[in-house]
Order: sequence, then C-alpha cells, then structure tokens
Amino acid sequence: MSAFEKRWISPAEAASYLSLSAAGVRRLMRRGVIPNVKIGHSRRVDLRALDAELESQIEKSGRRGPISGQVPHREDSVRPFNKGTYARKET
Repeated sequence: MSAFEKRWISPAEAASYLSLSAAGVRRLMRRGVIPNVKIGHSRRVDLRALDAELESQIEKSGRRGPISGQVPHREDSVRPFNKGTYARKET
C-alpha cells in the first residue's frame, strides 16, 4: 500500500489547518477567499490551492495580516453602544 498526501480536505479540516472556526471558513468559502469545489453534496478545499492563495495574499499585501481584509480588533479600544454611552466605565 502506498502512502499519499491528502490534497482535498473538508471545511472542518481546513478550519483546523488555519486555526479558524468552521463557520469562519465557510464564510470565507462563500466570499471566494478560500478556493473550494462541490463534490456531490459536500464542499472540499484543495489544500495546494489554499496554500497558493494564502501566499498570494501575503505577497499582495507585503505583510502578514488578516485574509478577510478586516482590521483586527484592538483589546484596548473603546467602542460606543446604546445611544452614545460607552462600554468602559471610568474609575
């Protein structure tokens, strides 16, 4: 029996590979950020194409950052909510 490298992975396996949630991977698949194909009733991600897409994203941006194009949330930021009140109380 010959050993082979797994090329097509499920969205759950892609989530594990990327350290993301399965819902996040499915959302990126719908947006077209993560290349995928439908095989029967399920979706599969081509691991080689995924790695190539990630490398392409890194080369385009010139840095390592979020692949979704969103700015990461800063822990120390104050975000307004509920008609101008703020989440952080002054001490």
